[in-house]
Amino acid sequence: MKDLLNKKVIVVFFCFLVLFLEMFPQEVIGNSRVVKVYSPESVKLFTPQTSVVQSMIEAGLKSLFFKETATEALLSIVSPQDVVGIKVYSLTGAATGSRREVVLALVHFLKQAGVPDSNIIVWDRSLDILRQAGYLEISKEFGFQAAGSVDEGFDKEVSYSSFFPSTLVAGDVEFPLEKRMNQSVLSDEELVKIPENHSEEQIGRRSFISTLLTKKLTKIILVTPLNHHNQLGVSGHIYSLASGSTDNFLRFESDGFRLSEAVAEVYAMEEVGDKVVLCITDALVAQYRGQSEGLLHYSKSLETLYFSKDPVALDWLSLKLMMRLRSSADRRSLSLSIFSPAGATLCENASLLELGYADDSKIDLVEINFPRERKVVSFDTAKSQKNKKKPWYKFW
Repeated sequence: MKDLLNKKVIVVFFCFLVLFLEMFPQEVIGNSRVVKVYSPESVKLFTPQTSVVQSMIEAGLKSLFFKETATEALLSIVSPQDVVGIKVYSLTGAATGSRREVVLALVHFLKQAGVPDSNIIVWDRSLDILRQAGYLEISKEFGFQAAGSVDEGFDKEVSYSSFFPSTLVAGDVEFPLEKRMNQSVLSDEELVKIPENHSEEQIGRRSFISTLLTKKLTKIILVTPLNHHNQLGVSGHIYSLASGSTDNFLRFESDGFRLSEAVAEVYAMEEVGDKVVLCITDALVAQYRGQSEGLLHYSKSLETLYFSKDPVALDWLSLKLMMRLRSSADRRSLSLSIFSPAGATLCENASLLELGYADDSKIDLVEINFPRERKVVSFDTAKSQKNKKKPWYKFW
């Protein structure tokens, strides 16, 4: 009788253990998978090659999700009923921001997965940024919507609070009514009523989340270029989404460690980071100097795309890669002027919030290398080139 009772206790224990483990997603248990896809034919004269990039996207998706096709891979993270937002970072322009070739390849595969045009939204902080990067002019042609988080407005019920106050600017939700322009155009519901006893310090402590995220998008795919950031070292996925989703964000930009704390905490919000299903680091061309403008003379073609569901792992790898690029460009050893401690702190903060891993031992890196196309030269062509007379000015 006693042995039978012990067996029942063991069975019940294992049943509870199985139920407990099923409560956690499979990807949390184990390492983060990162797929690196390289093709020497993907970039020519700083211009991405559309067909090659599409093949790289397909290979990366299939490898990351262990599927036979890119369509099946996307259907494992989105459904045709989802409103999918492709978050780009286009502040530096078309040449060094998120490349349109990468975004259009994603749009193509999303359509194959059954997601309608009205449910595919390419977005950034503002429509003006998207216009400068060329997304607005191609949106109708390629069948997707374009949106700016600022243009959509901010949800007054969802905000991120922090100790640091700021000087508010026009466009922030809590910008004082008496300083607003064109108040007569706005309705009472659109205006934010501020208590009479408010102080300047009190009104600048909150950052509100865009209604684009809180009321429209159900899934988010991040496409972030490998670009330098003055404070964080690299403008990664976590920074791109956090800075593009909130108002009153400039208060964090002046201090790297303040920024590293706020960015990680904003991303960790349910309305923000929980909707991210895929991250793609666009390292076709990397810009290792400059933050808010495109500088091709400070850029290098890396001809690479990185895929993962872990934004922290990608940002960690991007930070290390950016430091090597800057060190090589400056022709000196790694120094404090090149290394960004705030960027490392951001990755550490994000890891503590369980957003992902910033540890090489917990990142499984899978590499896919496309071969360089060989040019086939016929015998007759080679012979004619050999017998071709040299011009007179090349004889000495």
